[in-house]
Amino acid sequence: MTAVVQRADPADLVSRVTNLGGEKVRVGVGLHRAGLAGAEMSIGDAERALAVAERGGGATSFEDFWLHASLVDSRERLQPLFTAVRQVATEQPQLAETVLAFAEAGLSLVNAADALTMHPSTVSYRLGQWHKLTGSDPRTFAGLVRSVVGITG
Repeated sequence: MTAVVQRADPADLVSRVTNLGGEKVRVGVGLHRAGLAGAEMSIGDAERALAVAERGGGATSFEDFWLHASLVDSRERLQPLFTAVRQVATEQPQLAETVLAFAEAGLSLVNAADALTMHPSTVSYRLGQWHKLTGSDPRTFAGLVRSVVGITG
């Protein structure tokens, strides 16, 4: 089902759809855009957000998951970029957890270490191991984006 609404609170709409469809329902929410062309783009946003939601979420908004949603159509083309990242994340989940904690901590070793209840040097070591095993250095923008998208995508 596709719903196009005006002047509606997206959270209220998601709540209503969830109440009707149950907790297993998946919802994609597009960006608020003006005009007929904006409505068409918003539907496209919502379809992409829905594809992300179907991979492990209830309600997913394009605004919050724009990067993953934008890459939905490129999954097959980009797959080789994430092969090593996904393999290491599967085989050594503690390294993937460290990379995500580092990203969530604003690229701070100390804050990531606090979140993971370990010493900052352990975080640094794990990030180095991640880089060695995946070829993606999470201390660089490109390496961090590739790592996070590969882990979470």
